[in-house]
Amino acid sequence: MEIGVITYGHFDGLEEGIKKLKTCFGNARISVLNNMPNAARPSEIQGSYAHYEFSGYLEMCESFTGTGPFVIVNDTLFKTHYTVGWLRLLKRAMIQLNKDTVTVYGDIRWDGNAYAERPNPFLASWLFVLPNAYSLDVFKQSLTEILNEPTSLGSEAYQAFLHAWIFPKGKLSGWHGGAKDEHARIRKERCIRLEHRLSTVLPQHGLPLTSLGSFSPFFYMILRGMDRLNTRVKAWLT
Repeated sequence: MEIGVITYGHFDGLEEGIKKLKTCFGNARISVLNNMPNAARPSEIQGSYAHYEFSGYLEMCESFTGTGPFVIVNDTLFKTHYTVGWLRLLKRAMIQLNKDTVTVYGDIRWDGNAYAERPNPFLASWLFVLPNAYSLDVFKQSLTEILNEPTSLGSEAYQAFLHAWIFPKGKLSGWHGGAKDEHARIRKERCIRLEHRLSTVLPQHGLPLTSLGSFSPFFYMILRGMDRLNTRVKAWLT
């Protein structure tokens, strides 16, 4: 088993989070890719940040050497998600996982069918579990494809959706991080587009999307509820 963590710089909870990963998955090879320019420590992989966390995902995939399973996660696992609960679900998944299954597991969403560019379902782009080397190869190929595609604005309706998500009218919807400056807006819009494109392309290349919650549906429902509550609280406090 290999686990890749994508981060940007260093923050107080990162080392503690890595320790929790090591406690849960003692036999796993755990790698950290740091996307902040020239910030990687000797034990970390230096990311290019060419396409924000998505280039980090691809660069992490290229660093994997085993037969799987592979877990790719960004540092929001330690920032905005219920860390202990998600690690518990991941551990359960690793026990039950069929390594021969060709799929990608993740935090799935079922509200994406209002726009052609936003598939239903799609995977939230912070956690991916690939059972085997073949699934990893398809994932890499799909990432490479979308990162090299020419930029497309999409339909007017989709553009309006992105604007409403990045600049929400209230604190109970949209992006709770907020577009504090133009760089933040560009990054978030690019990442949302890539999130939707990846979930469109993966099934086209034979890699279906599967909910990590399939290993424990009720517990997954609890995790999703706790994550939503956490983001709402943080939104009201900022």
